[in-house]
Amino acid sequence: MNAASLAPANSLRTRLIALTLVTGVLLPSLVNAQATPYPRAGWQATLTTNAHGVRGTVTIVDADTFRIDNFYYDGGGINVHFIVAPQDTRTSFVSNRIVTDRNFLGTAFSGGSATVDLPTGTTLDGHNAVSLWCIPASANFGSGTFRSPLEVWRQATFGTVTNSGNAANAADSDRDGVPNLLEYATRTDPISASGSPLKAPSNVILPGSVPARQLTFNIRSNANDIHYVIQRSLDLRTWTEVYRNNRSTGAISRAAGVTSVEDHSAQTIAVTDSAAATSAFWRLVIEPAT
Repeated sequence: MNAASLAPANSLRTRLIALTLVTGVLLPSLVNAQATPYPRAGWQATLTTNAHGVRGTVTIVDADTFRIDNFYYDGGGINVHFIVAPQDTRTSFVSNRIVTDRNFLGTAFSGGSATVDLPTGTTLDGHNAVSLWCIPASANFGSGTFRSPLEVWRQATFGTVTNSGNAANAADSDRDGVPNLLEYATRTDPISASGSPLKAPSNVILPGSVPARQLTFNIRSNANDIHYVIQRSLDLRTWTEVYRNNRSTGAISRAAGVTSVEDHSAQTIAVTDSAAATSAFWRLVIEPAT
């Protein structure tokens, strides 16, 4: 996990702290009432090109639906279907697969899109790979492994999906004091030094002339594999959790006196804290979802 620490609003100091332990106490006051999203919605697989010019990006939409974008396929083969399986291996595709209903034989794609539903009663749970497969020939025209948004970001940024070396969550290859996981979460560049992605909280007045502090920060709207957590402290030693946004489930918890606005179009979160003293400090903690 990674964290950024913010000084009170009347200070210009902005600090970044690498956490080894979260000591905050959760005080839940509200959990959003939205339907729980599928945890792997937004995960993507890049199709290899094995035959018939197949390539494209497959994105999980929900538990039994995926979409193929920038899809190329010449329409050839014999009885061609998308299938999913636990692993991107021939053995897995042959012995432990789910075959989707739509037959793609004779339908050519040149950069278009297609949405595919799994058969009724089946889900993508436990199925981590997808292939455009010729059923009679048992031929893999193109396949890939579903990756989380963080893994897709690592691959695009560092050329690997693994949490190691320069691509590790805690690594700071540009030496700007901001670890990779925090750069990912706040949409900053991990290979170009830019300093802390956070600014000092601002003073706001709530209805009823109630003074409060507001912390606004950038988020990554498709990052459903992390949690955004705000902690408050009066002495920089003891921290209390006042806000948690579990992006894998959509659940949001807020302490008493805390409100928030999650704007996924602008990719920002604004957390307003009316329960804090003027000398309070806040920090943003990023936790990988497990």
